Parts: sequence; structure tokens; C-alpha cells
Amino acid sequence: MPSEARRSGGLPCHMRLPWPKADGGLSLQDGAGLMAGTGRQRAIAKALTTLLPMAPYADTEQIRAEANKPHLKTLPPSLAVWLATVAHVRHAHTEYDRLMDEEGYDRESARFFVVDEINEVLTRWRATRLLDPDDDEI
Repeated sequence: MPSEARRSGGLPCHMRLPWPKADGGLSLQDGAGLMAGTGRQRAIAKALTTLLPMAPYADTEQIRAEANKPHLKTLPPSLAVWLATVAHVRHAHTEYDRLMDEEGYDRESARFFVVDEINEVLTRWRATRLLDPDDDEI
């Protein structure tokens, strides 16, 4: 290993990132940790790719952000991605909100009437799982 890389914590100077110092100056920091993400973030990324191989980038980024939120952190990554996906599709790609807001449907009734729309979107995205209309928990 060249001495420059050894002194810099493993990366040559040109591969390090400027980082603000307390005195207002900049120091070079190893950027590898910033790019790698946590194990959970990597697991969520893998679950997204597995579940939704053809989903548009804009949708997957919103689903990824939701799956990383604190209220889903206690769940396994694959389940967090599934729940975030169903919620995202329900609100962004169906008439769910309109049914509740304008038509006065209660939550469960509105969910019942958008199951087919959700599954159409999931099918278009080549999802490996579809929403079961008989599943009361989603």
C-alpha cells in the first residue's frame, strides 16, 4: 500500500472528500462510509430491487424513504418495503384518497375498492408479490 493511502486511512488523497473542520477550514475525509450506507439501507435496497424490478426510479425513491422511516424500523427490511410499497401505490396511483375525501368512504371500504388498481400497478412494475384482497391487515 502506498504511504499516502496508509496515512489517509486507506484511500488516496484524490478519493477523499472535503469535510468542514471546527475552525472553519476543510479536511479530507474517507468517503467510503458515506456511500456504503447502513446494513439496513442495503437490505432495503436489495428488497426493493427484488420486489419491484421494473418500478420507476421516482417511485422507488419514495418507497425507499418511507421504508427507512422510524415507524418501520422495527420490521424486517423486506416487510418494511412491502408495506411502504402498498401505501405508496395506494396514495399515488389509485383513487383511494378521492374515495375517502370526496366520496365519504371509510378507510377499509376505500382500501377494498382500490385493491385491483394496486395490483395493476404492481403487475406493471413486475412485482414479485401482489396484494391479496382477502388480507385484512393491509
